[in-house]
Amino acid sequence: MTRWLQFILLFMAASALAHAPAPKVVLPQVFTNSFDGLDRLKFSAGPVIVIEQPLELPSPSGPVPPVQQAVTNFYDAAGVVLTHVNAIWP
Repeated sequence: MTRWLQFILLFMAASALAHAPAPKVVLPQVFTNSFDGLDRLKFSAGPVIVIEQPLELPSPSGPVPPVQQAVTNFYDAAGVVLTHVNAIWP
């Protein structure tokens, strides 16, 4: 009897998760690039990614903040050494 009860509870939990709405990702295609005087990429930023959580699935830690990926390049005076900094920031 307990095996059937465990099976039924597991089936009900899996069914509830399978029918839950997925979070919606809003992704506008806006990129920003900045170049120096020698046409080398200095700064690049991707689109801001916003995740809209459905009301049926509240997040325990609150809403997810929007994030954006940014890349900054630093060149030395001779243009030989490149320092590449990649970051994701809200």
